[in-house]
Amino acid sequence: SYALSTGTLINGVTLGDIRPAVIKFANNPVIEPMLSSWDINQQIYNGFPGADPSITIDPRDACKLFGLNCTLGFLAPAAYFLIHRFPEDFEKAVLNSINAGGNQMARAALTGGLSGAMVGIQWIPKRFIIGLNDHERLLNLAEKIADTESQITRIAS
Repeated sequence: SYALSTGTLINGVTLGDIRPAVIKFANNPVIEPMLSSWDINQQIYNGFPGADPSITIDPRDACKLFGLNCTLGFLAPAAYFLIHRFPEDFEKAVLNSINAGGNQMARAALTGGLSGAMVGIQWIPKRFIIGLNDHERLLNLAEKIADTESQITRIAS
């Protein structure tokens, strides 16, 4: 689900349209055998609680509710919540993930991957990028991933 969601976002699908796009990918005969179960495709969609402005849960509290444990099944929903809550703000999504406690390193990585796929590299603060060891090599890898995702989209369509 996470990989499908990230790939879909890299290819420009909005959060409002992500559920049908992920389901379309999941139904592709090339991708379907790689999925462990059908229900993983239902994890991210435009009705997710973080997208509802009437839900006033503090993002750090949301992470404490369903994002402290180390397993992906707990961390991914917290990451999905944060990208819905901050769909256009990479920094807020990632920093709220980091400040929530628990396994913040893994949760922030998941959140950053999804948020970065949504907003694009141009909206990730430069200090977050150049502060990484070997950042130029990592940027090249990110470009290759985006190109590969585009190729997969063409195959799956």
